[in-house]
Amino acid sequence: MLPQRLYITCHGLGHPAADIEPDARRFWLPADLFRHTLDVAQVLERDTGISVQFTFDDGNLSDHTVALPLLRAHNRRALFFVCAERIGRPGFLDRARLREMVAAGMTIGCHGHRHVSWRTLSDAALASELSSARRAISEVTGQPVVLASAPFGELDQRVVRAAMAEGFRCLFSSSGGFATAQTGLIPRNTLKSDFEPGRDLPRMAGLPQRAWAGVYDTARRMKYRFT
Repeated sequence: MLPQRLYITCHGLGHPAADIEPDARRFWLPADLFRHTLDVAQVLERDTGISVQFTFDDGNLSDHTVALPLLRAHNRRALFFVCAERIGRPGFLDRARLREMVAAGMTIGCHGHRHVSWRTLSDAALASELSSARRAISEVTGQPVVLASAPFGELDQRVVRAAMAEGFRCLFSSSGGFATAQTGLIPRNTLKSDFEPGRDLPRMAGLPQRAWAGVYDTARRMKYRFT
C-alpha cells in the first residue's frame, strides 16, 4: 500500500522582520500563499485520500498571528516546533500565545533549547540540549512534549538515538517524501517563498512520488537504525 501521510514544513508567514537574515527570508511565505496552500491541500485530500499535515519550525510570532487564524478557518490542526530559549523574545511566541495555541488544539513540539545543529554537539551537550528544552516547553504548555524536529534538518544515527533515549516518540527531519510510519523518523517537505501550491503540491503528492517515497523512507529508517 502506498504511503498516505505528507508532512509540510513552514517557517515564518507574512512579512519577515527587517533583522531576518537574507538566507532565512526564502523560507518565509506570504499569508495569501499559505491560505492557498491550505485550499489546495483540502482538494488533494478529498480527491486522493492522502493526509496533508502542516508543521512549523522556529516558534516565530507569525505562528500565532497568521498561521493560527488560517488553520482555524480551515478547521485544521498543526504541529509547532519551538526553541525553548526563544520563548518570549521579540518576534517569537510567548507563554500566553503558546497556551492559547494548545487550547485551540495545536501540538507544541521541541526544536531544541537553542537553534543549533544537534550534530555539532558532544554527547553530553546534546543530552542536555534535548532534556532542558523538553522540560522548559512542557512547563510552558502544561502538556507532555513527545515530538521533536531537528534544527536545519540535520541529524545522524547519534542524534536519532539521543532523541529516542530522551523519550521523544517522533523525530522530524527535512528529507522530503511521504512518511511510512507514525512514530520514529518522520520526513517532511519544506516550503520556500517560490512555492506554487497549485503546481507543486499535486506534484509532491503524485503516484510516482508516493511509490518512490515508500522505498526511500524504508531505506532511510534503516540507515538511521530506526526500523
